Parts: sequence; C-alpha cells; structure tokens
Amino acid sequence: MAMIGKQIRFWNSIVSRFALFFTSLMVFVILLAGYLVFRKSSTAIIESGKERIRHSAQLAEKSFAGLLTEVSNDIGLISANQALRSFINDKENMNTDQVELLFKNVLTNKPNYFQIRLIDSTGQEIVRYDKTSDSIFQISKSDLQQKGQRDYFQEAMSINQGEYYFSRINLNEEYGVISDPPIATLRAASPLIDDQQINRGIVIINVDLNQFYSELTRISSSGIHFYLVDVDGQYLYTPDHQKEFGLQRGNGAIFKKDFSIDVTNQPLGDGSYDDPDGKHFLHFLSSIEFFRNQRKIYLMAALDESILLQSARSVRRESLESLAFVCLISLLMSYFFTKLFSKRINQVTKAMINYEDGTKSNGLPINRNDEIGMLARSFSAMRDKIDETMMHLNTSLKKEKQSKDQRDQLLQNMSHELRTPLHTIQGLSELLRKNKPTPSQVPIISSLNRSVQNLTGLVYDVLDHQKLIDGKLSLNLQSCNIQQLMKEIHQNYQYDALKKRLEFQLKCEEILSDQNYMMDPLRLSQIITNLVVNAIKYTEKGSITLQAAVISGPEQSILEVQVTDSGAGINKANLTQINEGIFDEGTVISGRYGSYGLGLSIVKKLVNLLAGRFEATSSPGIGSCFKFEIPVVKAKDDNSSLLDIETDTSPPPSGW
Repeated sequence: MAMIGKQIRFWNSIVSRFALFFTSLMVFVILLAGYLVFRKSSTAIIESGKERIRHSAQLAEKSFAGLLTEVSNDIGLISANQALRSFINDKENMNTDQVELLFKNVLTNKPNYFQIRLIDSTGQEIVRYDKTSDSIFQISKSDLQQKGQRDYFQEAMSINQGEYYFSRINLNEEYGVISDPPIATLRAASPLIDDQQINRGIVIINVDLNQFYSELTRISSSGIHFYLVDVDGQYLYTPDHQKEFGLQRGNGAIFKKDFSIDVTNQPLGDGSYDDPDGKHFLHFLSSIEFFRNQRKIYLMAALDESILLQSARSVRRESLESLAFVCLISLLMSYFFTKLFSKRINQVTKAMINYEDGTKSNGLPINRNDEIGMLARSFSAMRDKIDETMMHLNTSLKKEKQSKDQRDQLLQNMSHELRTPLHTIQGLSELLRKNKPTPSQVPIISSLNRSVQNLTGLVYDVLDHQKLIDGKLSLNLQSCNIQQLMKEIHQNYQYDALKKRLEFQLKCEEILSDQNYMMDPLRLSQIITNLVVNAIKYTEKGSITLQAAVISGPEQSILEVQVTDSGAGINKANLTQINEGIFDEGTVISGRYGSYGLGLSIVKKLVNLLAGRFEATSSPGIGSCFKFEIPVVKAKDDNSSLLDIETDTSPPPSGW
C-alpha cells in the first residue's frame, strides 16, 4: 500500500507525456481564436448593417416628407393664384379660361402630377385636366363626374382655410375600375374660401407616387429592401410589385400573411424576421403620420443577413477547411500516442471486466511508477476490500434469513398454541350461555365471549399483517352479494351498538341486492368489520352509519363503502398521518381515546391489495368518516349468494 502513495517523478508521469500531444494542438487553438475573431467581426458587421438600415429608412422618410412638403407648397400656390381667386369670387361671370391655363401649366411643370381638378361645393367637377405619358388634355364637360359622395371630397371640404388634405394611398380608379397601367396615387386638396369666407369647393391634385417608389428602389439597390404597409396590412410598396395593393386588387396579398408579422403591433426600431424561404433579415420599422396624424403608414427597411455576412462567411469557410486539416493531423497524432500507452491501460481495464464477471486477474501492472501503476495498485487494493466486505455481507444476510425464518416459525407456533385454548374457551362460553345462566351471570358470560373474540381477532390480525408485509397474502375472488355480506356484519354488531344506546344504520343501494360482483368476501368482511368495531368502540352517544354504493363504469364499477360515526373525532395531526399513510405497524398514533393498533394498518393494506383507495375525514367533537373505494366487476352468475360462502370462518377483529 505504501507504493500507492509514492510520489511519481515528473518524467515518469503519463500526464507529462500527454503534454507533447497537446502541444501539437496549439494550431487548433490558433484556428479557434480565428473563429472567435470571426464571431466578433460578424457582430461588428451586423451592427454596421443595422446602422445602414436605419440610415436608409431615414432617407426614405425624408423623401416622403419632401414629397408632402412639395405638394403642400404647390397646392397652396394654386389655391392662392389670382386667376383661381377671381373665378371663385366672381359669381356673375365665372370664366374658366384662366383656371384651365393654370391647371395645364401645373401638369406641364410637375412630372409626378397626373390629374388636377376644380370641384364645387356640391361635389361636381368644374375643370379637370389629365396627363398621360405623352399628352395633357382637358376632360370635356359631358365627362365631368359628380364626386360628392367620395370620402376625399367630404374630408377635404371639412378642413379650414390654410390647411391641406392628404388622402390614403391607393391605386387610381376611374368609374370604379383600376386605371391601366395602375398608378399608386396620393390625393392632395385645399379648400377654396371666397372673400365672404364661404367654402366654394376644393382644388385637388392626384400625385403619381412612382417617382417616390423609384427613389425607394434606388436607395434599396445596396441590398436593402423597403416595404410600405398601410394600417390594413396591405403592401403599398414592395420589391414584388404584383403584391402591391392586394386588398384593392383582390389578390389577398398582405404583409402579415407573407411574414407572420403584424406591423401595427410590432415594436418600432431595430428587429429581425425570417421570410417564407427561411432567410434571416435584419429590419428597421418606423411609422409615418400625416394629415393631422389621421393617416399612418409603416416603413420597413430590411437587409438579408446572409448577404451582409457573405465576405465574413467566406473567410470562416476557409478557416474551417484549415481547421479540418489540423484536426485530421491531431487525430492521427492522438491515435499513435494512444496506441503507444493503451497496452498497459487495457490490462487494468481487462482486470476490472474480469472481476465484474467473477474472475480474478493477477496480471495487473502494479510495478509501474506512473499513473497506470497507481491505478493498478489502487484497483487491486479496492478489489481486496470489496471481497472482504462481500464476505461479511453474505454472512449477515444468512443470519438475517435465519432470524426471519425463526420469527415466522414463532408466529405460526404462537398462533397454533393460542387458537387451541381460545377455541376451547369460546366453546365453553357458548355452553354456559346455552345452559340458561342466571341474570347476574349473563353479563359475565357475554364479556368473556367478547374478550375471546377480540383475542382471536388479534391473533389473526398479527398473522394477516405479517403476510401483507411479506406479500404472501393472496385474494380469492368469487361471486359475492355485497348487500347480504353487509347485512350479516350489521346484524353481528347491532347488539354491541344497542348496549351503548347507539343507533346503528345500514344503507345500501338497491343495485347491490340484485347484482353480484366478483370479490374476496373474507377480505372485504375484514375491512368493514374493523371499521365498524372501531366506530362502536370510540362512539359514546349518537349514531353509526354503514352505507355502500356502486358507481357504474363502462368496463368496471367502483364500490364505495363508508362508516360514519358521531364520536369525538380525530385530531388534525393524526388524520394527516392516516390519509398520507406515513405510519406502519410499529407506529403509535394517538387516537380519540388512546391509540390505534394493527387494525388500521391492516385495513389500509387490504384496500391497497384490492387496488382501492382509503380516506379518513373527521371534525373534532362532531364525528369521523372512514371511506374506501375499490374497483369491482359484475359476476356472470348473479344467482349465487353469500350463503354458499363460509364467511363465518373470518375471525372477529381485535379493534384498533
């Protein structure tokens, strides 16, 4: 044993030899450091990408804000134009020539305006100019339309002088049909107030947003994609232009359906999402509000993370290839190094395997001065210690078995020796009772008979309890009429209850009299009898009720039996121990008037043996209720009864 604790020299240490191997792995550490640098650089690239997205979103917001400012200035100049002012103030001579010239010049000088109209206070178009890709033309009076019911007219008429109206963004429609080609349109309007402060109508411009959309496309050329979404979730702008205005076109294309993101409930600012193809995108979400904050659209700028990290991932791929090469070299070195030292280690491993199989191996390398030698010596010492301990354990197990056999024999002998004189005493007491004893002798003979019954029950309780603990008690299932069994128990103990002036009631469901069930009547009788005896013993006045019911099920039924008394009750601590089953036959539990014996333990174990559940409830000063539920199956032969079963062989209980 002294050699086990001997100091191992440095050069003999197997750890020192493995140091040579780990030196070769330094290259791996270097490559790992390169990978960590990649992770760090990726984080920096992602942060830079987020900044680019935010900057692009700001440019897009500024572009839209510039468009609104430009349109506001233009419509303000138009509504203040002298020709238009003269037209709305001259009620007698309303000449539209100057207004028509003004409108034509506006469309000529503003490439993103494609329609301008003058609408009177009734909603009737007075002057209207349209612009196509190659011409500007005036709409004839016969084709002018009534717009009084349009929401943009009604909303524009409600604003004050000096304010400008902006509509929701949608596709331009003529007579309810989307124009061809489709034009993303923003309508801007200003009220026309004459010198008497009367609203004479509105001037309204239809703005073609394609120029703004082209600006978004230009900004997004660096890999950033823009999405404009309205409060209904439809696209106003998207790289896939066929999905724009899905609700108006009726194709059902909405942003939430494609990306499972509801922008109206999404936090503004930085975020990320996965597209339907599984690509991961970084995004910046902002909201744009205009026209008294009644109009809101959402702008999302998104960037494909794979494109952002493309160069960094290329470097990582090359690093991983180098790492794979280094790992291959390291594995080869590890193989040859392990091969060199595995021979002696295998000796120790083989010795351990042989010892597990019961074979003792003597070929351990205990003379080595390295860790292998220390391991071999330690295992050898441990093996000898285990052998010695196992020998002591086997001796102890033999002694324990002998003690158990002696205990079982003692219980059998005691049972046999006690039952013979008890049966004799019981027979003599019955003989005395039949020989017409004097009135003064009747109580003495009855007391003697009950004492013999209690003592006989105690003997059987001890034997049954031990069988339950050892798992040797088996069930004898047979067709049984449960109501008849309970009637016999009730009759047997009716006299004991009457002597204490207690009312003893029996309540059984009608089905129990008509239907037999497969049951072990002996064990069921033991359970119920113990509960009844306990109730009579600990109840001084009032009543005791024994009742049974069957809860029918599709495959099996549940028999529910409960014994209720009006005794003093059980204190809370003892009731908890009874229900939780944290007692055994050696535990003394303070009962209502003393303590519980083996009866309660036997009841619980028999209920468990019958696959049932036992429960006790009590209210101090009011009474207690002991209930158990066990599964039962209907017997095929309902004509059999308890008269064919020798239930009188069951011993009377000793009580608790």
